[in-house]
Amino acid sequence: MIRNLNLIKSLLHKLKDDGIEVVRYSSTYRDQWNEFIHNASNGLFLFHRDYLEYHQHRFQDFSLLFYQARKLIAIIPLNAAGTVIASHAGLTYGGLIISKRIKSIAFLKIFDALLVFLRAHGFTTLEYKPIPFIFHRQVSLDDQYALFLHKARLLTRNLSSFIDLQSAVHLTKGRKWSLKKAQQATYELKESQDYATFMALVQEILQTKYHVSPTHTAAELNYLADKFPQNIKLIGVYQAEILLGGCVVYLSDQVVHLQYIAITPLGKTQHALDWIIHYLVQTYRSTKKYLNFGISPGKDTYGLNAGLIKNKESFGALSLPSDIYEIKI
Repeated sequence: MIRNLNLIKSLLHKLKDDGIEVVRYSSTYRDQWNEFIHNASNGLFLFHRDYLEYHQHRFQDFSLLFYQARKLIAIIPLNAAGTVIASHAGLTYGGLIISKRIKSIAFLKIFDALLVFLRAHGFTTLEYKPIPFIFHRQVSLDDQYALFLHKARLLTRNLSSFIDLQSAVHLTKGRKWSLKKAQQATYELKESQDYATFMALVQEILQTKYHVSPTHTAAELNYLADKFPQNIKLIGVYQAEILLGGCVVYLSDQVVHLQYIAITPLGKTQHALDWIIHYLVQTYRSTKKYLNFGISPGKDTYGLNAGLIKNKESFGALSLPSDIYEIKI
């Protein structure tokens, strides 16, 4: 016991030597945390406490704040499960979120401070999910180097598909044909608040195809959309007030992310998906850099859902790795 106490004291003393103070998050820091998100290099509304805490009953929060000379320079959303800590199990990604003024050496010291603090508190394993560069306001990939230095093991790599909205979007011949058909259809595309009807369609499709349920319930999406009306929107395609399909989009500074897409059989015959993607590309290409479809995991060749990724590529999508790493602390 004495040996463990001496180790903890030694580790925490190292943090002081580097001039970095690490503080565990509590509601006292709520305003500081949320304000930092708005100005960080890689901050997203997903890291806002209102978003992180909508499912707080499922996770033991162990988020951290990093100070230097009493100035907040970085934060990280974390949750603990025994001696394993993750960044963050309730999010697709969620690594270190840093000030725009942080340079490489300073970042590496922050990463060191993170591991020292976690070790001092009894954690043995960190699962770390880097934030893909397309979501960065100011690209910072220093954590990739930090992961290498600390001999991180790649646990999972998925392929995410995205469209570069600042470049020419190249549709396949078949997609051009179906988009032309979609433009001749008599339906209306509009923003909707009917998450109950849309998520029932999502649930039906996911259960039928993959025997899984969506991550969010309709009630949760309603709550989140109410908290983040500028960031979360449901776009629906209607014909005579009947929902043919739609998508829930998450809007950040850089990216239009398609969180959920669902089309009815009738909507498929009228190429409603083509019209939705065309609408999103044309609406946001002047204000956003990327449209992100997300990952396509599956059991086909190469561990992909080949049909799904081919469908995304038919809209002109490119590929981006989405990783999870493990560090033994």
